[in-house]
Amino acid sequence: SSLNIDRSLLQEVQVISGTFDAEYGQAMSGVVNAILKEGGEKHEVDAEVFTGGFFFPGRETERKVPDDIHLTGTLNAQATLSGPLPVKDTTFLVNARRYQWDDYITATRIFNPTDTTRVDPEDPTRVILDGTGDGEEMPLGWTDEWSGLLKVTNKSLQNTKIGYQALFNSRENRPTQWLWRYLPDGVSNQHTLSVAHGFDITHTLGATSFLDLSLRQNYYEYKDYLYEDPYDPRY
Repeated sequence: SSLNIDRSLLQEVQVISGTFDAEYGQAMSGVVNAILKEGGEKHEVDAEVFTGGFFFPGRETERKVPDDIHLTGTLNAQATLSGPLPVKDTTFLVNARRYQWDDYITATRIFNPTDTTRVDPEDPTRVILDGTGDGEEMPLGWTDEWSGLLKVTNKSLQNTKIGYQALFNSRENRPTQWLWRYLPDGVSNQHTLSVAHGFDITHTLGATSFLDLSLRQNYYEYKDYLYEDPYDPRY
C-alpha cells in the first residue's frame, strides 16, 4: 500500500474474498495479490507517455478568476527494458516511471513566509502586512514522483525458480490549500520514500504441490515540513 506500481508492470491481479488458503493466514477481510511481469526469452523495450490538462469554462462566476487552460497539468512517462542475461536461464526486467501533476488552481506569490507586520502610524488600530513576493504565478498544489522496478529471475536449477525484485517510489507533493493562494511558499511539502525488495524461491514438487519461500524487506519514510531543519530561523 506504500508503493505506486505502474499498470504496465502487472502480469495478473487476484482479488480474493471470503475463505483464504493457508498462505494468506493473517488476512482478515480480503486479499489483493498483484503478480508482476518478468523478463522473457528475447529483448523487448516498452514505453508510454501521456499528458493531460484542465479547462474550466465559467469558473470566473464562482471564484472571481478568469477561465484558464492548463494543457500540461499531468505528465506520465514510463519505460521498460526486459530480456535474457548472459547467465544461463536468467532473465531481467527494469522499469522507470516519472509522474508530474500541477493543480489547475493558480497561486500568486504576493507574500513570503518571512514577511512581517507593522502598525499603521496614522491608525494604531490598523495592522499592515508588507508583502515582499515577486508576484509569480504557480500551481497551488503539485506532485513530483519517481518510481521503478528491478526484477531478475533464474531457472537454471531443476524444478526451481529463484527471483529477486526491488521496487522503489519517491514522491514529493504540496497539497492544495485555497487559503494559501497568496502565500504558496508557506504550505509544507510532503516527502515519501518507499522501498520493497526481496528474494523468492519456488520449488515444484509435482503437478499439484510446490514449496514457496519469500524473504522481504519493506522500508517506508514519510516527512512533512516547510524547512527541513526544525531550527531554521525562518520558522
